[in-house]
Amino acid sequence: MTTSKSTAPDSVIVYAASTQSRNRLERKLQSIEDLPAVYVSLDLKGRIAYANDAWLNLLGYDRLEAVTQPYTSFLTKDCAAAFQKQFPSILEAGYVKGLELGLVSKEGKLVLSSSDGRTAEDGEGNVSKVIFIVRDITGERAAQSAQAQAKAELVRSLDNANGELYKTNEALKRKMQEQKALESDLEKARDDIKAQMQERIKCEGQLQDAKGQLGQAQAEKRFLESELAKVKAEHSKVSKEQRRLDSEVQKIRSDAGRLSEAGKNLEDQLQKARSELAQKTDYAGRMEAEHGKAKAEISRLSQEHNTKLTQANEEHQARLASTVKEHTARLAQVEQEHQAKLSSAVNEHAAKLSQVQAEHQSRFSAVNEQLKAEAVKRQQLEEEIKKAKQQSAEEMGKARQHVEEELKKARQQHDALKAESVSKAQSAEERLQRELADRKKMEEELRRLKNELDKAQGASRKSQDEKKAALARLSNDLQAPITALEAALQQVQPGMGEESVKAGLEALKQNAAQLKAVAAKASETAKTG
Repeated sequence: MTTSKSTAPDSVIVYAASTQSRNRLERKLQSIEDLPAVYVSLDLKGRIAYANDAWLNLLGYDRLEAVTQPYTSFLTKDCAAAFQKQFPSILEAGYVKGLELGLVSKEGKLVLSSSDGRTAEDGEGNVSKVIFIVRDITGERAAQSAQAQAKAELVRSLDNANGELYKTNEALKRKMQEQKALESDLEKARDDIKAQMQERIKCEGQLQDAKGQLGQAQAEKRFLESELAKVKAEHSKVSKEQRRLDSEVQKIRSDAGRLSEAGKNLEDQLQKARSELAQKTDYAGRMEAEHGKAKAEISRLSQEHNTKLTQANEEHQARLASTVKEHTARLAQVEQEHQAKLSSAVNEHAAKLSQVQAEHQSRFSAVNEQLKAEAVKRQQLEEEIKKAKQQSAEEMGKARQHVEEELKKARQQHDALKAESVSKAQSAEERLQRELADRKKMEEELRRLKNELDKAQGASRKSQDEKKAALARLSNDLQAPITALEAALQQVQPGMGEESVKAGLEALKQNAAQLKAVAAKASETAKTG
């Protein structure tokens, strides 16, 4: 009884707190219903715990049809399998962003969605559910598909334009090839003239070659002389180097006592330098010998060359005179023929070239106009796509910001409610602890009073037993005299005076009545204790 009386106020407080929490939860759910965003929450098993009207309207389901159902039953088969594998990692990470899933409406229509999810905690700080803000991206994907299709169409148009341009270029290439063929014919005619001129030049070149050989021999002579001068200069340098090395050796020898190891190294270097010097000296000797041989060979070649040059010059002068006459006549004839062919070919080629250029210019202008029109269309399409993206991004940013603000407010309310519940729970716990302490004190006091009462009852029972025994003894003691007195009264003799007898009897009766009254009172007292 005492326990029920002490816990009743706590149950009332808890009920009031739960009522306030329920009211706040209802207001929070109403604020969620008023959100423009699509909102759905799942329990730890992936079942729908709550879905707002926006989510239900998006898929065409009633609330009773959706709540407590697995979320995977509203997804496509592939997305359901992927979501079932990813759901534990979402619970572990605590959030997920940009989760793209394919939802299936009640009518079987595919709804592409992008979800941002975050876990929520209960009053004890444990994860209790996962909240998803779902965004319908079906229109966005359709716009992207239309954009891709438009790009593909533009690419096909460009390919067609490129094909036309390629055909035009091919035709132009053919015309250019024809022009090149005409130019090659003209070039062949020129080459024939050049060949004839080269035959004339060749004869002159032979004479020049002979002169060149003589100049080359003289140049070789000058080169050998320069090489000899270089060898002599190198020899002088080597001599100077030797003298310098000798002076260095003297210095090194003067310091040999202090730097024995360095002296050994320098001696090795000196030996190498001397061997190089000997090699260079040998090389200089060989070069002097080669120079003598070269001088002799140059003089011999010069004599032979002068002889051959004189003979060749005489023969060449004779052949040159006859060849020049023949080639002059042939050259004049060929020049006249080629001049006529060249003029006709140039005129024909110029006419064809002007015609091809006019056709190419017209085709190029048409293709250029088409490309400009396609570029304008493409630019317009890109601007429209850019505007649509900006508008979609702005709407998404506003919706996301609104949802984040509402979630922030809901979290703040949840934190405030949680703090209030925790403080009330703490105060209730403290009050309960105080009442438990008071109860323990009362129980101890009751035990003490009970012990004292038991002692008092024991002493009272003992005194009552003693009183009952005394009264019983008194009653027994009085019963005998009273009985004897009554017997004496019955034996009163008749000879006694009537008044005396009456007075004596009256006194006896009074005594007897008093004795009976005392005995009865004592007996009653003994019975009632």
